Amino acid sequence: MVIVDLDGVRRDTLEAEYIGGRLPNVARLLGEVGNGREFATARWYERTTTVFPTVTMASQASIFTGVPPGRHGIPGNKWFDRETEQVVGYLDSGTVPCVYALDLFGRGGCEGGLGNRHLRTPTLYEAATAAGKTSTVVYSQFFRGATRLVLPSLGSMMNRRKGVVDNYQKFDVSMVDTAIATLRHDGLPDILTVYFSSTDEVGHLLGIAAERICLETSVDPQLGRLLDAIESLDAGWRANTLFVITSDHGRTDAAAAPGDRHRESQVSELLRQAGFDGDHCQVTENGGSLYVYLRSRAAGSRWIDPPRPEDVRAAADALSQDQALGSVTYAIAARSGGPGSGYMAFGNKSLSESTEHLLNAVDSPRSGDLIVLLSPGRYAGENSPAGAQHGSVFENDLAVPIVLALGGVAPGRTAQPIATTDLAGIIEEYLGIRAPAGSRTLLNRNEECLRR
Repeated sequence: MVIVDLDGVRRDTLEAEYIGGRLPNVARLLGEVGNGREFATARWYERTTTVFPTVTMASQASIFTGVPPGRHGIPGNKWFDRETEQVVGYLDSGTVPCVYALDLFGRGGCEGGLGNRHLRTPTLYEAATAAGKTSTVVYSQFFRGATRLVLPSLGSMMNRRKGVVDNYQKFDVSMVDTAIATLRHDGLPDILTVYFSSTDEVGHLLGIAAERICLETSVDPQLGRLLDAIESLDAGWRANTLFVITSDHGRTDAAAAPGDRHRESQVSELLRQAGFDGDHCQVTENGGSLYVYLRSRAAGSRWIDPPRPEDVRAAADALSQDQALGSVTYAIAARSGGPGSGYMAFGNKSLSESTEHLLNAVDSPRSGDLIVLLSPGRYAGENSPAGAQHGSVFENDLAVPIVLALGGVAPGRTAQPIATTDLAGIIEEYLGIRAPAGSRTLLNRNEECLRR
């Protein structure tokens, strides 16, 4: 089993590049393009979705645990820990090394990787190890239980300067270099995960058009090197190996407005004016959404105690009545009670059933008491004026590729719904770690395939 993890690639972006014949090494897996031969050796899912919030850490954790954020415990790239009363920002410049188990400042808590320490459910790798299967993880943020870890060095991370496309692509070269060296030294594992990060970084900086070029000129050639290495170790790799190609989230081209860069502080200030100071309110942003954490204003309250309903209503009122925030807000969702009670739209706004499902799947003590959903195309944080962003509840950010290739899978296109939370189960089923889930196996059903 080989998991090809392409950070931040939307489903239609990958499809267009493949169908256009610009990804010859992807075509080695999916089938040569032209004359109706597309997807001749792969199963392409046309109705796919990732989890909310559509950001890296929450979504990557769902791929490798098979459960939504409300269960695995990683509610976003940034969240407030009510137990420690500290904001967790995985992708902050000083914290990223800790995600990869590197403790730069001697603060501790980085052993095993910060995100892995926060997981509340087992990983795919833990299940594999318990079943006697081996696994090698290369540069991925989640690796708990893996047999072999290949993590980026501090030097390689420091050389990956923000805003330099060439350095982002060199980081992928480094990833494939170390993956190939590990395979040649240790042999092929039962599960190999390779994580390409350049697509997301380039997309943030220059938009989806540049991401397509990155897929063509950087990712695809590196994938070819990896396939050559696998073939040198197993001449029958095409029959013996199932490839999963996927992504953690999609993205949307969006020119950042100056005010969008300060939505987190704007929301904090509105709540301060409503009587929620820093001891009673914390706000964190995750691209197209913001979490608002409230501490009850009743005497003697603690952060770990659920806020009173009247406090939640007061905070939601303060945000919904501000015209400037309202002009860029799609909806404000509030919990009807404490964690686990579910989110509902506040005021006269209604949410679709699918959006409510996404929000309720993130509901936990680690998600906000309020969730501010920004309007389509609006994203909080330091965004590039020419970049593509993500984090929303909208289709472009939710639509990720999920492709099963080679390994005896029934090929073709299918309208069968699938989510990234299904992938861990598919992998476990393929490797015999657990029995197929009844008749609704996603591996070999082809009644709905539309070969073309």
